[in-house]
Amino acid sequence: MARNHLIQLSGWWYYNRRVPTDVAHLDKRGIVRRTTKIMVDDDEHGRRAGRIAARIDQEQNHYWADLLRGRTTADAYRDLQAGIKAAMRMGLQYLSREDVMKLPDAQFYPRINVLAAEQPKGDPTNIDDIRGALGGDPPPEKTVLLSELREAFEVIPQIRKTLTADKKGKPELARWRQVRNLAVARLITSIGDKDIATLTSADGRQFVDDCMEYIEEEGKGMETARQQFAFLTKMVRDVVDERQLMRPDGKPIQLYHRKNPFDQAQGKRMPFAIDFVRQRMLAKPNDLDSKIHDLVLVCIDTGARPSEIIRTPNDDVHIDTDIPYLDIRAGNGRAIKNKFSERKIPLVGVALEAMKRNPNGFPQFRENHEYVRLQINNWLRGLQPDVPDEEKKTLYCLRHTFKDRLLRTKGTHQETIDYLMGHNPKKEDYGFKDVDFTLPVMNQLAF
Repeated sequence: MARNHLIQLSGWWYYNRRVPTDVAHLDKRGIVRRTTKIMVDDDEHGRRAGRIAARIDQEQNHYWADLLRGRTTADAYRDLQAGIKAAMRMGLQYLSREDVMKLPDAQFYPRINVLAAEQPKGDPTNIDDIRGALGGDPPPEKTVLLSELREAFEVIPQIRKTLTADKKGKPELARWRQVRNLAVARLITSIGDKDIATLTSADGRQFVDDCMEYIEEEGKGMETARQQFAFLTKMVRDVVDERQLMRPDGKPIQLYHRKNPFDQAQGKRMPFAIDFVRQRMLAKPNDLDSKIHDLVLVCIDTGARPSEIIRTPNDDVHIDTDIPYLDIRAGNGRAIKNKFSERKIPLVGVALEAMKRNPNGFPQFRENHEYVRLQINNWLRGLQPDVPDEEKKTLYCLRHTFKDRLLRTKGTHQETIDYLMGHNPKKEDYGFKDVDFTLPVMNQLAF
């Protein structure tokens, strides 16, 4: 009876069951615990929670039955990979067992001899070498393990073309891979290294439950879990589409059938007050590196994204021209958010003064921009001692301050505001706006 597997934990009903003894050697979790998402106060006797626990118990029993019936597709795929590597090491082409048996004697017996020979090495007691020489199981149909998901996603043509060295620098590409690898690793921790063709929405629920439990236990926010969930669902969806995968039972493959369950950060980033910027942020601080403060000044009077300034190559800083400007564009090791982000921003006010002190940009920060953001945000928190932590504004809020200042500038069209912000104009664009077009607007709002 599933209600026998119910426990109360922190005011919630949980399904809680020890892994059966006969399958414990295959399922190393020991205890399976999953939330029913029913509060005890709302279901005092556990009737509704019991019905949910019954469904969870049924899923678990089916899973354990599959394990007992034999190897999973993931196991078969790992054996296949090991056999292929062994065949390559012995100088052979990997073939299935059936294909090896069809070989003529002149090709069949040399494979046996390889296992008996000292060079190239073939160990007749090693199962991988035996598969490599005498054949193994045929490759599983179009399979992809979760541990290979990020690589399979990365080689999709539409994705690969965005990851060229010209569009993303090495640090940015490494970061792109790292955050997706971490998301995959967390999913594997929850459900194991499964073939994605066997994924079900139950796997998605298991991942969500584990993340929720971690968030509750550690007191963490949901933003990382929300981001990881988005990465995972997109990678699974795109790889499934690219390889035209289907579940063995013919049903569509999906990690989760509902929208992202992790709450988005509430509210929106609010701008700094203009007087606050003028009185508290422009003066050179004692507790912040002068170069980092210069970077803040460029953010203030250009409205550019911090990453766009930090990653600006030397060639895209134009100081010695009639109208000094920053050229924000893709290439030369820098990616931009989208095609609308490509723009030329006139340098005026404190941004111009700061860039004259740094005519080559900020190359010292390009490899450690996360550290720079941390230093700036710590400084900004110190400037807001009376503001609750969850309401303290960060470096990125300067973009919103810049837009606020643009909106206050007389005669500035929305199209010009969208261009300077690097936003999608959401309507027909009437052409390129050179720096002489936007300079009068920028001069009006410069500090």
